[in-house]
Amino acid sequence: LTGEMAERAVLEGLLHKRIQWMATLAVARQRIKGSVDLPAAYESLSLEILQLLDAGTLFLLRWHEGEEQVEFHCRPVHQGPEPDSDAIRTSFQEYGPLRQKLEPGKLVVLTADEVNAMPEPICACFMGSGMQSLLLAPLAAGDLVTGVLGMVLSLPGQELSAAQKELISKITIDLYSLEQEARYLDQSRALVASEERNRLARDLHDSVTQVLFSASLVAEVLPKIWQRNPERALESLEELRRLTRGALAEMRTMLLELRPAAVAKSPLPELLAQLTEATTSRVQLPFRLFIEKTPPLPRDVHFAVYRIAQEALNNVTKHARAGQVTLSFRTLPLMPQQTAENVGCVRLVIEDDGVGFAPEDKGIEHLGLGIMRERAADIAAELEIDSRIGQGTRVILNWCGSVEDGEKES
Repeated sequence: LTGEMAERAVLEGLLHKRIQWMATLAVARQRIKGSVDLPAAYESLSLEILQLLDAGTLFLLRWHEGEEQVEFHCRPVHQGPEPDSDAIRTSFQEYGPLRQKLEPGKLVVLTADEVNAMPEPICACFMGSGMQSLLLAPLAAGDLVTGVLGMVLSLPGQELSAAQKELISKITIDLYSLEQEARYLDQSRALVASEERNRLARDLHDSVTQVLFSASLVAEVLPKIWQRNPERALESLEELRRLTRGALAEMRTMLLELRPAAVAKSPLPELLAQLTEATTSRVQLPFRLFIEKTPPLPRDVHFAVYRIAQEALNNVTKHARAGQVTLSFRTLPLMPQQTAENVGCVRLVIEDDGVGFAPEDKGIEHLGLGIMRERAADIAAELEIDSRIGQGTRVILNWCGSVEDGEKES
């Protein structure tokens, strides 16, 4: 019974260590946004491993196929001279004796005598730290060893139980998965950045580049027009002003796309006016704007209203073939049941006199109407899309809810 109680106490201690390790690993995963964050994560995890396993020194080396450079992370538990990292790197060079001992899924435990019998710099590197035994746990991807977690055990008579070795194996799997997650994040970020650059290049070519090209043509012929017909030159000056303002609005919109946080900080009336001016520069549509003071909306509502307006205006430029567009954004009066403090209601209306479409036609979902409905549903707003073939389209968004304290947007 005494033996069973002692064994149970050991297992409970290991379970506690396992939980402690998982908690530390979870924190590290939350902080990692890419491979650049790995060194700091390894630093904190190394301290945790040292405490969990009572190791004197811990080191982590990683190498990649086709690369001779070995990364090194080491942390002694006691104050003293730092281990010779260059010597440890050299000890695990490709085709070296220690590297040859590593096999996927197999822990290697070397006694002090075995390490002392190895050539320089291995014996001098590890024996100088008061080592009793050296434990090597390979990090592997399938059948390929990509690194090693090494621990120098310095306590006399210190031996690892089967449960402790199992914990070490679990730790190596977690460390490898942590590295892979960081790589996937790097790849995802690079892919997103590439797609965003391509999108911006297309947008610049389709909008700003075309507008600036038109403006340059007008500016080039303006002096000759001024000499022949000053009245026509004034009209050209007005066209040039419109084109340059439109190009500026387009560039501001693209900069906002690159910094989504700026959308939340900019007043909605200013954003909506900027969207209409950018639209005018592309298709030379006359706009009528009716924008009133509105309460400061919650961040998600603010963002959703902007995106819905952006999608609706994109539809106007691409499909409507309209002669005029009206955009209004105003505060709605509260209903009798809406008596709570800090409650506000706003309405966005975008209407055009274009070709329209049949709402019952399921093929029109490619116009982005589904995305608009999803954004409206996310903020519990009512979205109405009224259109008839040959009679234009009207998009109405109504939202009511708690608004922020502070001055009203202008």
